[in-house]
Amino acid sequence: MEFFCYHRDRLGSGALRRELLEEHRSYMDRYATEMIARGPTYADGTVTGSVHIVDLPGPGAARSFAFDEPGYQAGVYRDVLLRRWRNVLEVVPGLVELEVVVPRLSLDPPLN
Repeated sequence: MEFFCYHRDRLGSGALRRELLEEHRSYMDRYATEMIARGPTYADGTVTGSVHIVDLPGPGAARSFAFDEPGYQAGVYRDVLLRRWRNVLEVVPGLVELEVVVPRLSLDPPLN
């Protein structure tokens, strides 16, 4: 089951967030095979939270993932949004396919 998890930072928690960064990363690394996407959210260049999309066995595992996170335990976040999620793009995580279309530039004079 796929889940969307948004940890939203508590106002003024930036110093604590930075202090726990390595612990946060180590915690997330334990979910490397379950992780679909992850990254910080920003407003005006300031980190405002973290989004994680994970494939976990069920709601209990998702709650553990969200609420056992070191930043949550230490009070970095003001709230957590945890919802079921489904990837409707059917793109395999880690697989990037790019199609580059370059318009043909003609140096020939136009035909009249």
